Amino acid sequence: MNHRGRFQVQGKNLEDSNSWAQESPLLAITGMELLNNLNGRLSINDARIRSKGFARCRRFIIAARENGGVNI
Repeated sequence: MNHRGRFQVQGKNLEDSNSWAQESPLLAITGMELLNNLNGRLSINDARIRSKGFARCRRFIIAARENGGVNI
């Protein structure tokens, strides 16, 4: 697979991730789905603690999409 990666969360008693491996680049919409799925598996408190990190990741995905797949 030429394109692979992982969205991951960690904490004191927390470690979870969503990964992908595919021949074509990850689409922004798919990246958002993977990220939202990961966020949805967290407890309310864990999601609140990591809300700024998730928001930052979403902005990165949007910026990459707007720059043709490269976040500058």
